[in-house]
Amino acid sequence: MGVELSHVHVHCPMSQIFRQPYTNDEHVVFPIEQPYAHMNEGNLATAQVSHFDCGGIAIGGCLSHKIGDGCTTSNFFKNWGILTRDINATLSLHFVGDSIYPQSIDPSVVSTIKSEESTYLGKRFMFPVDKLNALKVKIAHESKVQDPTHIEVVSALLYKCALVTRRVNGSNSFKPSSLYQLANMRERFNPPLSHDACGNISSGYFVEINNEREVNCSTLVGEMRKGKSNLHAKKNVIILEVVESIEKGKTPFHRNGIDNYFCCSLIDFPLYKVDFGWGRPIRVSMGTGPFNNWFYLLGNFSKCQYFDI
Repeated sequence: MGVELSHVHVHCPMSQIFRQPYTNDEHVVFPIEQPYAHMNEGNLATAQVSHFDCGGIAIGGCLSHKIGDGCTTSNFFKNWGILTRDINATLSLHFVGDSIYPQSIDPSVVSTIKSEESTYLGKRFMFPVDKLNALKVKIAHESKVQDPTHIEVVSALLYKCALVTRRVNGSNSFKPSSLYQLANMRERFNPPLSHDACGNISSGYFVEINNEREVNCSTLVGEMRKGKSNLHAKKNVIILEVVESIEKGKTPFHRNGIDNYFCCSLIDFPLYKVDFGWGRPIRVSMGTGPFNNWFYLLGNFSKCQYFDI
């Protein structure tokens, strides 16, 4: 009940997708509208198994936030693979209750960040780690932030480029904006929760830009570090603050005169460890959905010298 599984045949070899590694051609195995549309019809999970002419297989899927967050979804795929290899395997996942972390999500939370545009474009960018390391050194020197992470410097770089691009593409004046950085809260408990903990154990913080002087990577990384230090494991900020604002007739992600951007890191999720019995995946990517101005960060397992965006 509540799970929809479909099998499709893709009339091309899988290599045709890999010939253009910097675009989101993966939409053929993860339809743009289908998973998100079906979530609104009561399904808790949808999955599509795509068979290519060459014999290659791709598996795409979507899990409702009624069950859990992105980490929960990655655990779902990992454990699905484990059971495919051994139906008698013992799984270590467990669900976290409200007594540990608030779990309820109002549907209006998703509606506040859903784009009103009718079309969505996804692109993939790959960053060599040696270039990121050089950027980390530069930002650490300019911002005085101790040991900035790859996630911080890439998020800041993408956000800065998005704001600069907006000006180049026709905006005649500066417009305030915000970046909402999602955070996995599992490791912020004392003692930390394991990655096998399932549920909506996520929160986040805003980085707000109110003038052009702040549009530089060093300032952005400094603001991210401040926002991260204010996260608390006992308060589900993304749920409690957003729902409270909606109840007051406000939509915090759609404020007048504000451009909103969102960033989510999947670096620590076991997506490249999923194994259905054929070995680990060659590529993992996010399906393009009805959300604009989103950045998803992925590590590249098959080419570990790169950092995928």
